[in-house]
Amino acid sequence: MRSRGWLKIQDGCDEHCTFCATTLARGANRSRPIPELVAEARALSEHHAELVLTGVHIGTYGRDRGSGLGTWDSEVPTRAPNPEPRGPSLGRLLEALIAAVPRVRFRLSSIEATEVDDAIARLLIGAPRQLAAHLHAPLQSGSNRVLKRMGRHWYTADAYRARVEWLAARLPVFGLGADVIAGFPGETAADHRATLALIEALPFTYLHVFPYSARPGTAAMRLGEEVPARAVRDRASELRLLGDAKKEAYREKRKGQTGDGVVSGHAAGRLELLTEDYLSVYLPTAAWDGRARCEVTVD
Repeated sequence: MRSRGWLKIQDGCDEHCTFCATTLARGANRSRPIPELVAEARALSEHHAELVLTGVHIGTYGRDRGSGLGTWDSEVPTRAPNPEPRGPSLGRLLEALIAAVPRVRFRLSSIEATEVDDAIARLLIGAPRQLAAHLHAPLQSGSNRVLKRMGRHWYTADAYRARVEWLAARLPVFGLGADVIAGFPGETAADHRATLALIEALPFTYLHVFPYSARPGTAAMRLGEEVPARAVRDRASELRLLGDAKKEAYREKRKGQTGDGVVSGHAAGRLELLTEDYLSVYLPTAAWDGRARCEVTVD
């Protein structure tokens, strides 16, 4: 049994990260209308206790249908989240979905940390039963120099850190994951150390680490300064070890505490439930009372 469903809210991406071929393959950002998504969510809620909002770049939801989102001022890294946009936005979509289907827990898939506006932050903090306290916020690098080479112009390491710290200070439970690329062309040992330092400083609960590999047709292939393969492997290994340590430390911190669990699968006589902060908890199938969503204890 799987009690989690997926709601695709947009497709495409307007950014041009130099390592990514998604824009070439999927085209520009295209957002689905809120009424259409509400209707689909209502239908999915008949079978699912959790709905995951998915897309290629969900933080830009609505930009193609109205005025743009507020911008993050990277020169003032300690201010609160972005002001709410005037037109359609992910925050407004979430508000509509929660109002229409309050019994479902919604979860954001991968979203840029600096695209978490006031409306989203307010829901993460104030509506934990309706919006899971979990973000998968791609970091890619903790070096501003490397971020620029990656074409990730919309944030700096300081802006990323400020947004995450602001949220972490207000969320009693907070699952935080990130994608990180090891050995991007031109990355120096100092750049790698900057990434390690930023990850160490922030409350990550898991990492997805990717050794850099060239993708045909991407701008990164023309950058030059390729990092030796052994250095790429060593840096990826170091990042994974740090990610594993952060994951284990967070699990230990949560041990014995309760979580809001939703059934995500079963095998070998065990039932897997996923908590709001993205922890898997396992129960014997024989002890399950049939509910798709229930309180669990993290062990």
